[in-house]
Amino acid sequence: MKQIILVPGVGKAERSIASRIFAMYLRRHGTMVHVFQPAWSSDESAETKVERLCRLMEECTTSESTKIILVGYSAGATLSLTSFFRKTTDISRVFLVSGELRGSRSIGMYYRDKYPALY
Repeated sequence: MKQIILVPGVGKAERSIASRIFAMYLRRHGTMVHVFQPAWSSDESAETKVERLCRLMEECTTSESTKIILVGYSAGATLSLTSFFRKTTDISRVFLVSGELRGSRSIGMYYRDKYPALY
C-alpha cells in the first residue's frame, strides 16, 4: 500500500478543507494518507518539527509499505525538503508546492511574530 504524508503550510492550511478532501480522495484509491500537524503557531522550534516529521516517517515505514511519498506545500514544503535530506532512504518521492527556500531572513515581521518556528 502506498503511503503519503501531507505537510501543510502556515495558517489555515493545517486544517483546510482542501487537505481533507485530497486525503479522502487518495484513501478511496487505496493510499494510506497521514496529515502531519506542524503546529506553526506554537513555540516549538523548526528543528523539533523536523524531528517529529522524521518520527512519523519511521512509523510509516515499519508497516507494510517500505517507501513513502512526502507532499509539502508552502512552509510545509520547506519542512518536507529538510526531512527528506535526513531520511532519504525512506522516501520514494517528494512533491513541493510553493515552498520558500530563500532563508529565514526574508520572512516578514508579521509572520516572525505569529509563527516563531519559521524564523
